[in-house]
Amino acid sequence: MMCHGNQRDEHEADEEEGMDLRIPDLDVDEGRATEEGGGLDVEAVAFLEKCRESATTSEEAMAEIEKLLNDSRRRRRLSRSARPAVADGEEAVDEGPIIKILRVIIIKAIQEGASEAHIEPELRGVLVRFRVDGVLREEMKLPKYVLASLISRVKTAAMMNIAELRVPQTGQIHVRIGGQDYSFKAYTMPTALGERVVLRVVRRAPLLHDLNVLGMSDAVKAGLLELARGPQGLVLVCGPPDSGKTSTMYSLLKAVRSKEILIATIEDPVVGLLRDVRQTSVRRDRNGALILDYSTAIRAFQDQGAGVIAVDLISDRETAEAALKAARRSVVIAGSLAPDATSAVGELLAYGLDPSLVALGLSAILTQRLVRKICNECCEKGDNPSSDLLRGLGFEPEAPLNATIPPPFYHGTGKNGDGACLDCRGTGFKGRTGIFELTVLDSAVREAILKGDPPTLQDALAKACPQKLKEAALEAVLVGTTQAAEAAEALV
Repeated sequence: MMCHGNQRDEHEADEEEGMDLRIPDLDVDEGRATEEGGGLDVEAVAFLEKCRESATTSEEAMAEIEKLLNDSRRRRRLSRSARPAVADGEEAVDEGPIIKILRVIIIKAIQEGASEAHIEPELRGVLVRFRVDGVLREEMKLPKYVLASLISRVKTAAMMNIAELRVPQTGQIHVRIGGQDYSFKAYTMPTALGERVVLRVVRRAPLLHDLNVLGMSDAVKAGLLELARGPQGLVLVCGPPDSGKTSTMYSLLKAVRSKEILIATIEDPVVGLLRDVRQTSVRRDRNGALILDYSTAIRAFQDQGAGVIAVDLISDRETAEAALKAARRSVVIAGSLAPDATSAVGELLAYGLDPSLVALGLSAILTQRLVRKICNECCEKGDNPSSDLLRGLGFEPEAPLNATIPPPFYHGTGKNGDGACLDCRGTGFKGRTGIFELTVLDSAVREAILKGDPPTLQDALAKACPQKLKEAALEAVLVGTTQAAEAAEALV
């Protein structure tokens, strides 16, 4: 029995092939990774192995970290003048173990497929959590007195101001692991118990995403490819944060890239490197002020004759106007945080843009969400979603055929034999897949935009979409890819 395809698993195996856990020391002066010796950090890897099950044995992990810190303090203490700023009641810690702990966090986050690592102060310790498949889970606990030194090390590596403890800061950390380049976008935030840090994992090596493994139906995939290979038009990729928009855009660019046309991206920051695609990043000065913004870059690439321009996010009038004007001569693929097609069009009009510019420039809107996939290793029949939950997805349990032959709803038990499933760590889910809705603008939609009547526009957009997001979610439930509760939550 198989709940869903294993394309994602094969894909992940390809990405992880050859990872040897080599991780360089972080260059304190430049804030980016340099490789010193390039050898396997045996001590860090051994420490990682001891902490591998730290989500359920956090006391043992904490004891190992205490031993590491105590051994280091016996060897060498920082002089008072070299100590980083610490909060009351905390002590400065030797940077040696702090670097090692940060290495462990980074290595383990990548190994676990985490999208984020959270380092959070608690009353009596420091909690490290990873966001895996969109859900935060505890990985390890650290003693409270490492907080200040660990935050200072992150700030130094990310080229932040280590003395500034009062306001949030952002930066980037670059490392090389197993021959792969990674970038972590770092965010700090002061809290009542001390500063917390989020490290958002960004792979800078060539991405291996493919339209065939994202979860799209054949009709959606064919429609997107036709739009991307067309002569002009703006295609919006919509969804909330962490809904897979970047993966979709990169996969689409990978599918249409060619040496015969100029394909360009404008990102903040560049997420991954694509062959035959010219990529640039929004640039800021030391004070955070933009010196190269989206609209300027869009116009520059258009002047250079770009056939396809991808913009990771439209969030202001200037970018929206530049993208729509560029769409008169080029294909523009752009991200949007709008939750659906109606909101996406409304957002463009709310910027105060000429309705005719929107009606003529916008070609299609792809709305998407991510849902967790049922773990293949512990998948079983027998999920019993409520009737109300199924109706919310458009499924009528009382319909004659459905009542006579109910579909075999699946779920992940989280168990394998007498213990927890090691593949999903007892969650019942492993990996995520997308659900999609493609709306291609027709004459009725364009007329509704020009008319400026919201109910008419909403009705026209609904008629222009052959398969709604809710229908795609229900299909994923019926074929055993995900559970009904998971699909319903993604639609909220």
